[in-house]
Amino acid sequence: MKNPNSVLDNLDIIKASKRNVILIGSVGSGRTTLFNKICGKNFKIDSGFSGSHDALFSRSLTGNNLIIHFPGLNTIVDFAKHLKEQQTILSAIPVRLICFVIKYSNRYDEIIRSFNQMFLIFRNYRKNIAVIITNTEEMTIKNQSEIQLIFKKLEIKNLIFTKLTTLPIDINDKITAEVEKTTNIEDSINITEEIYNQIKDNNKLDIKFNIIDKRAEYLEKFRKEQKKFLEEFEKKNKESKSALYFSLKEYQKNLANQLNEDLLTLFDYAKKEDNEFNDGDNIINNNEDGNLPEDFANEIYLQAILFARESSEDLKNLKQKIEKDGIVTESFGANGQNNNIKKCPHCGKNFNV
Repeated sequence: MKNPNSVLDNLDIIKASKRNVILIGSVGSGRTTLFNKICGKNFKIDSGFSGSHDALFSRSLTGNNLIIHFPGLNTIVDFAKHLKEQQTILSAIPVRLICFVIKYSNRYDEIIRSFNQMFLIFRNYRKNIAVIITNTEEMTIKNQSEIQLIFKKLEIKNLIFTKLTTLPIDINDKITAEVEKTTNIEDSINITEEIYNQIKDNNKLDIKFNIIDKRAEYLEKFRKEQKKFLEEFEKKNKESKSALYFSLKEYQKNLANQLNEDLLTLFDYAKKEDNEFNDGDNIINNNEDGNLPEDFANEIYLQAILFARESSEDLKNLKQKIEKDGIVTESFGANGQNNNIKKCPHCGKNFNV
């Protein structure tokens, strides 16, 4: 029996539409909730991908868009299996907008992981990509600005932020605005070879995740040092406490520089292991002497930003805490004079700020 909301059962209707919008995202990203809100439906929220789970579609409440809801993803392997089974849809219909649905987290690496999972496959269609960040109830203006900067670096400027309380008409208006910026993808989307190339090439995927893990390793180093700092802090007088704080700031700066070097070393190793890294299609030109594949350049950039943001946030919270006790946390005082009290917490030697 024909399902009136099944994409595969209604390909003729969808082929005739010039405003097809795909919703794709991880399980739990808010994809189905978003779909129901946009279309005024009440479909059951799925618990994961299964081969029998069909892609669904419905008209949006406003904007005359046809919204296509793809099953939720778990891992990159599920992603490949899912898209392979949906290849009939992707290769048969015109697509106007691909919406990556990502649940907000104040851990930006989770947002980037979700984005990379989808961008890995759809990067050739970046002009037709919009990112919808859901569950932004706890997002601050600063958080939003930081996320916008990260995606701007990836040349993804089309961002939509939603809350559970966001009105359907507001979401529809934002999606319609993004649709109006685009044109249909010519020849539809054909990603079969792209999928197999990515999944087959485990070395590239391993190196990408090594880059993410390296950032986490350095953050752990910084937090261990901060813990030692707190243990020593209580034993010091005010001047020594200030010196200790300055040395922790210096340690953070040095770690950030070392992290950048290590990330580039990981890339160099990967390049030696696989000559296909310089295949010419996904190269970002940094200079005349060397090139970084685009996805690796982006990953290195993002992980460096994440380390700087998270360690700086830790320092900021620590600074606010110790300033309450009258501890100097600026290298220059109100009179502009250098406090000149930085000291290595390990050897105890003073050195100029």
